[in-house]
Amino acid sequence: VVDFDDTLISSALTLIPFYQRILKERCFGFVEAQSWRDNWGKILEEVVAACYPHLDAKQVERACSHIRQGAKTFKVPSVIGGPSAIDLLRQQFRLGLLTSRGHFTEELLASAGYSLQHFNFIITQQNGTPAKPEKQAADPIFYWTQNNDVAEWIYVGDSLIDLEFAKNVGVPFFAVTTGLTDAQAFLTAGQPAELIFSSIVEAADYLLKEEIITCPGCRGCEECRQNSNRVKF
Repeated sequence: VVDFDDTLISSALTLIPFYQRILKERCFGFVEAQSWRDNWGKILEEVVAACYPHLDAKQVERACSHIRQGAKTFKVPSVIGGPSAIDLLRQQFRLGLLTSRGHFTEELLASAGYSLQHFNFIITQQNGTPAKPEKQAADPIFYWTQNNDVAEWIYVGDSLIDLEFAKNVGVPFFAVTTGLTDAQAFLTAGQPAELIFSSIVEAADYLLKEEIITCPGCRGCEECRQNSNRVKF
């Protein structure tokens, strides 16, 4: 199961300037990029509320509406090599996507060069499901795995929120550094160095060599080696 923004598409560097411009033009004021970065990875309403603490709930809703209206035709590039990595992974694994994004996930996936058919499920916040890092955000994934004879799954993401989510759920986590969180920040948060990758491409290379883990932090214990033949996602 993979995250979306900054794991599959290059969101932060592309969207933060876009969001700044949209809200400045709509007279909400200009907020420095660092404030956006500090709150990136949350649902949009939470990001806007944190960046503009003087806004009330209705104003936050209006600001988000302006952003989403502008985003309908805005294209965000994939991370380098992302579509090819997903194409290779789907040939051996079942793939799912879990994102805190609530709108335009499928549209952005397609415009970035990904095939929607490569994903067995896509879970967004559009239907009001619990958000990461809450453990309940994984409920739809467990429902899907139980109904599709899947014994284990892992999560791939780019942020400390993703790491906290995986810890809360109790699944292995693969960190990628294509977002705003660098390798040192992941290490400080307790992520094993061998499970930090430069991108989804490097993570895919690791998985496709069948060095599949079934316990957090492991890269080859005997139990996991024995299980690697049966664990398919």
